[in-house]
Amino acid sequence: MNDLNIAIVSADMSRLDGIGRALASAARRLQVTEMKCTPQRLGALASQLAADILIVDCAEGGDNAAALTSLEQVGMQHPRMAIIILSQCESADFLIQAMRCGVREVLPSNADGAAFDAAIERIAAKTGRSGDQAGRSGKVLAFASCKGGSGATFLATNLGHALAEQGAKVALFDLNLQFGDAALYLSDGKAATSIADVVQGIYRLDEAFLKANMMQVSPDFDLLAAPEDPALGLEIKPEHIDALLALATRHYDYVILDVGRNLDGLTIRALDHADTIFAVVQASLPFVHGAKRMLGIFQSLEYPTRKIELVVNRFQKDGALTIKDLEAACGVSIRLTVPLHEEAAEAAANQGVAVTALAGGSPIAKSLAGWAGALLGKAPAEENHWFNRFSRFNRILKRA
Repeated sequence: MNDLNIAIVSADMSRLDGIGRALASAARRLQVTEMKCTPQRLGALASQLAADILIVDCAEGGDNAAALTSLEQVGMQHPRMAIIILSQCESADFLIQAMRCGVREVLPSNADGAAFDAAIERIAAKTGRSGDQAGRSGKVLAFASCKGGSGATFLATNLGHALAEQGAKVALFDLNLQFGDAALYLSDGKAATSIADVVQGIYRLDEAFLKANMMQVSPDFDLLAAPEDPALGLEIKPEHIDALLALATRHYDYVILDVGRNLDGLTIRALDHADTIFAVVQASLPFVHGAKRMLGIFQSLEYPTRKIELVVNRFQKDGALTIKDLEAACGVSIRLTVPLHEEAAEAAANQGVAVTALAGGSPIAKSLAGWAGALLGKAPAEENHWFNRFSRFNRILKRA
């Protein structure tokens, strides 16, 4: 494996030394260069930079807008160089603005060697230089809501159940940490434990400990619930998501992430791991507006277009907006639609039972079963326009 060239920039010499010591513990070989400079002046020195990864220390405050403008100039001159910044600011707005300026990773100002190592491995994986892919087998599917009420949680939970019914081993992580209720769609009782319990014992993390804290929906479907107390969600960090997904993808065929609508450092980290992100919309103008904003954010995060799929939930063929209307408005092709069938969906949600188990003959259950079958590469049981479109897409993915 070739060495990675790392350049560190900070206005504080002691910080430069500290970051250098943290990088010294990395699992891969690194060539590290240190440069004493403020982030705001870095644009003027862009021509002097030559590295695979640039680590910029913004921990001492200053003008963040000027620093990001400077980094954008650096990124334009060195488009193949990945940028990591260290900052005390971790708001969603700052993270998105940073990503739009070409920053790949935002780490806390006190990041340790393990955090640097994980970030470097994520960047290396995106650029095809990772040495840590052999242990992974499961696929990660993330569900994001383009607007509140899209039905993303309903689809995530019910697709998970449909996959398990067809023989896949499935885990679902409810990462809507303040308002997550995925367990209610699959059970009439509360989950006894949650992701917060796993994080509190993260030093014990192994397959047995993870499963002990999950709700068993069926023999092949486990769910890790969001905490009942929203305050406990604040204790969950992006590095915990790294550890959980590294373990889960070794033991499950599919790991489904319900990330809700809010994008922050934790949910962005989760989306980084996803093989496919299903952005859920409905056929109305408010959802179209939300979809366009979310697609713009995903573009800023440099997610490849093949990673993103718009899913139109509660779709009616005779509705005011057609698929062509939605495609024209959002600027992307739509390959996935799930039909409206309020009776079956409401009955399943109210009883805490998957719709494929409660009303297997309903249009929505058939659609979900077809979706699961397409993901698993199975032939459709019957001719279906929706399924044929998705099946062709699935075959394309398999060749990619």
